[in-house]
Amino acid sequence: GFIDQTEYLAQQAGFPYWFKQVNRRLGKLAQHSNGLLSRVLPSKIGEHKLPGLPGRGAMLIEFETSEKPLGICIMHLALGRRARLRQLSYVSELVSHYSNLVLMGDFNCECSSQEFRFLLDQTDLQTPPCDMMTFPSWRPVRRIDHILVSHSIEVRSTRVVDYALSDHLPICVELVLPESVRLAA
Repeated sequence: GFIDQTEYLAQQAGFPYWFKQVNRRLGKLAQHSNGLLSRVLPSKIGEHKLPGLPGRGAMLIEFETSEKPLGICIMHLALGRRARLRQLSYVSELVSHYSNLVLMGDFNCECSSQEFRFLLDQTDLQTPPCDMMTFPSWRPVRRIDHILVSHSIEVRSTRVVDYALSDHLPICVELVLPESVRLAA
């Protein structure tokens, strides 16, 4: 229906802050984007075009805290293995200075893939549960969508939400920041 889904969801759910990064424009047919909804005002929002063919990107959002900033990186990776490896190398460098980090998105690869293992080797991110299938939403058989967090952040629970409004099922993760880290209001 040509509705900006990020804006629509933000308005319907009462999120005062929202942002989208359009990565692919398909004329009057569609736009593909990464999106953020937040109840806390981010201190920085950066858009990054990922290496490889056009249409893939990452949003890097920073929130001020009582200590070091919290980084949130939302991305959509390429279909090809070599391109994903280049993209994850780029993203690893981009987020390397965050001690409190959430990295999420459509990775288009499984936990056992070479490029996924490379990401874990290059960063201080916890290995996520790899048994929850997200794709395709109507009959999920692959785990290509991930939410990874730094070791400083506690993962209280993780689940796939059985609500197929897309070709991917959403992932829900409940996180707890370190006790000494408070988001600036």
